[in-house]
Amino acid sequence: MKIFKKPKNLIYVSYLILSIFLIIVIVFSFTDIIKSQHLRDISLNLIAEIIGIFLVIFFVDNIISINKANEEKRIVRSALQQLHSPLKKQLEVLFNVFKTSIEIKPDKHYKFVSDLFDNFYFNSIKNFNFSKIASHISIFILNYPSWIGHLTHEILSFKEIANKILFKYSRHLEPEYIDMIEDIIDSDFIKFIYEVDLVESNPEMNNIFPKDFNFFANDEIQYYLKNYTELLTKLINKYNQNVEDSEKIFIDDIWWDMPPEIGSNRIG
Repeated sequence: MKIFKKPKNLIYVSYLILSIFLIIVIVFSFTDIIKSQHLRDISLNLIAEIIGIFLVIFFVDNIISINKANEEKRIVRSALQQLHSPLKKQLEVLFNVFKTSIEIKPDKHYKFVSDLFDNFYFNSIKNFNFSKIASHISIFILNYPSWIGHLTHEILSFKEIANKILFKYSRHLEPEYIDMIEDIIDSDFIKFIYEVDLVESNPEMNNIFPKDFNFFANDEIQYYLKNYTELLTKLINKYNQNVEDSEKIFIDDIWWDMPPEIGSNRIG
């Protein structure tokens, strides 16, 4: 929806012209310049009319400002609503990487995003097997039978959605939001996943990745992922500060009981 923009310069010019005119009328009314009482009465009436015009412009200007502010809030709320699902899904995907890499459920309550991305997370995902089948995903819908295909699909889909939101709402979002989303889109981890997807989707390079391989065991890739999860955590925390409690993004306990199973994607 196109936002109505009030002509601010026109408002200021109107105030200026009326102010000058009001000063002139006051000077003429309360000095000896005008000798006729009849003309003075007319001047006093004119002063009242000008003040009335001032008040009308003031109230109309305020109404327009309130309407514009409400419209801006509605648009920002719409942008945040569109961020909710991709952000939560991205968090769940990274949670499942961890969940399928560990042997048993940790004796720890996971709720906030910062609870997940700790040292134990990054040590655990060194056991993650990219080459195994992502059995909890319908390969007939996504056509991505392996975890490497599933991850590249989900992460690049998130990038695409974030790009669209940024393009559509950049005029309305806070600069901090824009910087966070741009940092995620331009992150080294996204670039790495994009390169992996190019290789994986190339028919001439089928089976190029060995069985039981794991990118996350590589120090450089771990560094990329840590940076990515930090950016994601900042964005989710910022999002949670600006939405109602019912719309906030947390780690859901039910994720532990949903497919995929704990330890189902460990190397070996």
